[in-house]
Amino acid sequence: FKVFAGIASVSKGALNVIVTPTKSYAVSNIVFTPEKLGTFNLGVDYSKTTAPFVGIGFGRAVPIKRVGFGFEGGTFILNSPTITLEGTRYLTGMNSQQPLIQSNMNDWKYYPILNFRLAIRLN
Repeated sequence: FKVFAGIASVSKGALNVIVTPTKSYAVSNIVFTPEKLGTFNLGVDYSKTTAPFVGIGFGRAVPIKRVGFGFEGGTFILNSPTITLEGTRYLTGMNSQQPLIQSNMNDWKYYPILNFRLAIRLN
């Protein structure tokens, strides 16, 4: 059994999702083409921060017998992400939802890690 801690530098922790319609949609008698609808981009950015790490583990680095197993689990503790939301054409109304999404994601501060290990002694 072991308990460990550390710190990491997060320099490129960003995700961008771009949504673009590929076909037309009809609502009642109105047809919305992809060109009319536009696109929207959702950005989630954790970059340029340091993140403490805490975890626990079971197992030995060098097994007593020929084969050993190990498990480690922990979490990085990050700052809240910065959210960007941008829409074009008919989807420009999505821009007003950015504060709500930012508020909903303020608790997204933990990045869990699981590690399973197989160790084989060579002698």
